[in-house]
Amino acid sequence: MQFRLLENKARPKWEISRWTYSPEKKRAIKETLGTFPCYYSMVSRDILDKCTTQEKAEVLEWWRVTSEAVNRERVRSQVTKLPVIFKDLETL
Repeated sequence: MQFRLLENKARPKWEISRWTYSPEKKRAIKETLGTFPCYYSMVSRDILDKCTTQEKAEVLEWWRVTSEAVNRERVRSQVTKLPVIFKDLETL
């Protein structure tokens, strides 16, 4: 499984894809399972429906770890901004 952040200034998206071997072409082929906006709270059902049981487990674990990291960063940035907010209030 491959997880890639597509940098789009308006709406960044996640792309989930997998590599499969094609005997006819005698090489690996990238199959994109789908994309979904970063602000979604969960991986798109359309993507999960295309996954095997093992791939679903991998995708859901990736999403859990990624969303935890995003939430940690969000909290960290809020905590570092709090002292500045209180300092700004002193000047009012």
